[in-house]
Amino acid sequence: MANYNPNTHDYLKYWRVVKRFIMKKHDISLSDLEMLLFLYSEVYFGNNEFHEYERLMSWEKDRVYRMMKEGYVELFREHNHGTRTRKLYQLTNKSKKIVRELYKTLDKNEFKWVEKAVPPKYKRRHKDLIYRDYMHKINEETRRQRHLSPE
Repeated sequence: MANYNPNTHDYLKYWRVVKRFIMKKHDISLSDLEMLLFLYSEVYFGNNEFHEYERLMSWEKDRVYRMMKEGYVELFREHNHGTRTRKLYQLTNKSKKIVRELYKTLDKNEFKWVEKAVPPKYKRRHKDLIYRDYMHKINEETRRQRHLSPE
């Protein structure tokens, strides 16, 4: 058995819990969240970049336009036939905030405002209660580890 190294960052240990937390909090589908994660590092992107990753997902006609309508993607520049510049998009501040929150939660293993973060319509579902309780457990474990670690 390998020795445990407390300095190792195990970012994906709670991936399932963090993913569900973000999806519920922001009412976003898994495929849309994955698309945001792919596009997050792109300042601007065109249809080619968008469709590059979209080919890995289930087919959806006009996904980019739906994501624009829902406020995840916005038009940065229109296509111009005269100058031959192509249409470019960018993620909205809403999208960037979702991705930053996901990374921050993975990094710190701490779920802030767990009860308030989940929309009320989900609070009474059994599976959501199990996840919420597990988030509390992770919070307690993380606080205990911080308290014990020498800094």
